[in-house]
Amino acid sequence: NASHLFLASLADLTIEKTYHPSTVIGNKRVPAYFEYNVLSAIDVQVIEVETSEILYSESIEGEFNQGSRARLDTRSERALVLNSLDNCFEDMRPRIQESLPLRTVIIAMRGNREIALIPAGHDYGVQVGARFDILFSITQRTAVGNRTFTDTVGELEIFSVHTDTAWGMISGNEDKIKIGSPVRLKPQPISNWRSMERWFNRNFTNIE
Repeated sequence: NASHLFLASLADLTIEKTYHPSTVIGNKRVPAYFEYNVLSAIDVQVIEVETSEILYSESIEGEFNQGSRARLDTRSERALVLNSLDNCFEDMRPRIQESLPLRTVIIAMRGNREIALIPAGHDYGVQVGARFDILFSITQRTAVGNRTFTDTVGELEIFSVHTDTAWGMISGNEDKIKIGSPVRLKPQPISNWRSMERWFNRNFTNIE
């Protein structure tokens, strides 16, 4: 988003190398291998450009574990570091989305108002399967003045993503969903693959 500045800096990086000699477990001989454990830490801030206000700030750690029958060269070690950093950002993504959810509006509807187009696509990190809350706001006069109340009246599930647009299937209160309705991205959980990788890294070493 052009109104926000995303800053990320590497706070810490450690590459632990451990040599495991050949051993016998039961009736099976396990060949010797090198274990590489990459630990990284990233400091992230999201700043409002116009006001310089810090909207989001967090430090997060990432880890990547791999075994190799041969000692890795510098280029291969660098690839492990990039994997560790990718894990940092993957783990951080749901929390950033919760703190600073993507907001946009419906700009077109098709198929008897069953599908909708939004002006946000790959450029904004929207992916197939992403879900948006469809919002409806109403302003009411109260004893302390006018107040605006916002309710969730439906959901938009994305099935097709382009560079700067995306199509989604609508569900919810059709009477309150129309062109111009605001939508807000729901935090997307980390992938099942990443959850399995976390568990695997804590318990095993993948040898390549």
